[in-house]
Amino acid sequence: MTRARGDWDRWIDAQLATIRGGGRWRTHRSFDAKGPRGMLTTDGAGGVPAEREVLSFASNDYLGLTAHPDVATAARQAIDRWGTGAGASRLVTGDRPVHDDLERELAAWKGTERAVLFPTGFAA
Repeated sequence: MTRARGDWDRWIDAQLATIRGGGRWRTHRSFDAKGPRGMLTTDGAGGVPAEREVLSFASNDYLGLTAHPDVATAARQAIDRWGTGAGASRLVTGDRPVHDDLERELAAWKGTERAVLFPTGFAA
């Protein structure tokens, strides 16, 4: 049995009200940080942004290396040499020599025959 259009709209409105009322409505957030500590800005009441300092436990930067000066220097050097990305997956454009070198080094370090990198999220 299908709902009439008006019934459907009322049902959706009720579901959305439940989500909002339960504090589960997703809003835009901006996290301005260099590392795990920074300023979180959220959509505040009446459209006025609300800002507060937070420590993020939701990032993939587990060790805080994105803000480490040696990592930043190495990244700048890599960009100057190889650009800002592979351009496509390894099956499309092939590997970069730096990836081949790292795979060999990882295999030697782990004592295995081979190691495989997935330099694109799509390939992983």
